[in-house]
Amino acid sequence: TTAGNRTVTLTVTDDDGATARTTQAVTAAPVAAAGITYRDSVGTSARTVTTVPVTVPATVQAGDGLVLVLSTNSDASGAVPAGWSQAGVRTSGTSMTTQVLTKVAVASDAGSTVSVPLTKQAKVTAQLTAYAGTSWRGPVASVTAADDTAGTSHTTPAATAEAGSWVVSVWSDRSASARSFTAPAAVTTRSNLAGVGSGDVATLVVDGG
Repeated sequence: TTAGNRTVTLTVTDDDGATARTTQAVTAAPVAAAGITYRDSVGTSARTVTTVPVTVPATVQAGDGLVLVLSTNSDASGAVPAGWSQAGVRTSGTSMTTQVLTKVAVASDAGSTVSVPLTKQAKVTAQLTAYAGTSWRGPVASVTAADDTAGTSHTTPAATAEAGSWVVSVWSDRSASARSFTAPAAVTTRSNLAGVGSGDVATLVVDGG
């Protein structure tokens, strides 16, 4: 079954042959996929830019769920591109901003470039991950975020996910020194962008079923 609006008519007949009919509009969802699977991912870092281009993997197929994580080293934020929606955003004062943008892919998205204009010049990371089998209404059910301002270890906030969901975790920070994240053993790394120092952003994206 393909997704879309349908008109359903119900007709009943009694023992005397009298009939009654009612019609109602319904929204049909496609047959559920076997489950969520990882498709592909890309990541890019840039310094002192006002627009961030990200190339969607050529392996992406129509119906895939796209998740784009954008982190800046300030309160600069990205404008949501046409066809995308913002699932969540977290700003830590004027130090950092991380946004989660989502989209259900169409066939023409494969290999295309998504450009995200920034509100002002910034150092950024942008990481796009694609999944098959996500909801046709949108790949992200909820976003939970937290921030801290010091230390070399960062813990994700607690979150609740429905059975069959995948949890995507993101760590992002800025520092005057070069560094990279080490992912926990229980998750799969999809993109790990190191920071080279001077206020650059380092971001790790992982997931787990």
